[in-house]
Amino acid sequence: VNNYAVTGHCWTAQGLVVVATARSDASVPSPDVHSNTIVAGAINSASLPAATYGATLTRNGTVSTARQVGTFRNNIFRDSFNNDLLKVNDRASGILIEGNLFYNPGENDEAIDLNAVKNVTVQDNVFFRDYAGSSRPIPSTAQEGSDIVVKNSPCQWDAAFCNAWTLNITIRRNVFLSWQGGLSSNFIRLGEDNTPAFEAQDVVIENNLMIGNSDVTIEAPIAVTASKNVAVRHNTITGNLPSLAYVLHLDAAAYRTESVAIDNNIWSDPAGTMENFVLGDAADLSLIRLERNAYWNGGQ
Repeated sequence: VNNYAVTGHCWTAQGLVVVATARSDASVPSPDVHSNTIVAGAINSASLPAATYGATLTRNGTVSTARQVGTFRNNIFRDSFNNDLLKVNDRASGILIEGNLFYNPGENDEAIDLNAVKNVTVQDNVFFRDYAGSSRPIPSTAQEGSDIVVKNSPCQWDAAFCNAWTLNITIRRNVFLSWQGGLSSNFIRLGEDNTPAFEAQDVVIENNLMIGNSDVTIEAPIAVTASKNVAVRHNTITGNLPSLAYVLHLDAAAYRTESVAIDNNIWSDPAGTMENFVLGDAADLSLIRLERNAYWNGGQ
C-alpha cells in the first residue's frame, strides 16, 4: 500500500504548502495535519510559484491505483491573497477535512478546491468571510470564489481523467455564513470548468447550515453543473440571503447533468426576499427530483 508522507511545510507569500508524495514504504504514516493556524501572507517569499500559494495536498506520481490517505483536522485556514485556502487535487484520495475554520480566500479563489480526486469527505467545518477584519476589500467583482468547489479540471487536457476522477465526495454538517464572494459563486459549487465530461459524480451534500447574514449578493447557495448522481438533502438555508436564485443553480454546462435528488431541505427567509427559484438552463438535464422540501419566504 502506498501512503502519503508529508514531505514539507513551506510558508510562502500566501500560505502554507503541504506537499504529499507517494511512498511505497507502508511504515510511513498518512499525513495528519491538525491544530495549526495557517496564515497566508505570513512570510514574504515572492519568488515561489503562484501554484504553491495556500495549502496544497497533491499526488504528483503517475500511478492512479495507489491508496493515499490524509486528514486535515482542527486547523484555521485564513487570508489567502492569490489562491485557494486549501487545495486537494491531482488524484489524491481518501481525504478527510473536518473541524476546521476557513475564512477570506483570495479573489477568484475558493476556501476548498477539490479537483480530480476520489473519496473525499468535508465535514464539521465553518466557512465565513470578514475581509474588513483583515483590512481587505470585499472582492465584489470576482468571477469565481465559492467556499467549496468540486471539479475535474485535468479532463480539459488529459482524456484519461474524464469521468474517471472527482468521485465519491461527501460534504456534510458544515456551517456557511457571512457571504462576501462574487456574484457568480456559491457556498458549494459542483462543476466550474466546462469540460466535455462530468465534473463531479456520486456527491452527497447533507445536513449543512447556510446562514444569510450579509448584504452581498450570492449567485445561489448551491450550484450543480455537469454532475451525476448528486444528493442534496437535509440542508437548511436560512436568513436574509440576497441571491440570483434562492434554491440552486442547475444546468448541464458543456456536458450534461443527470440523477440529481433534492430532498428534505429547508429554505427560510423571514425577510421575504427570496425571488427567483432556480437559475440555469433545462437543456441536457435528466432525472432531476425535487421533493419534500420546505420553503418560507416571510409570508410572501
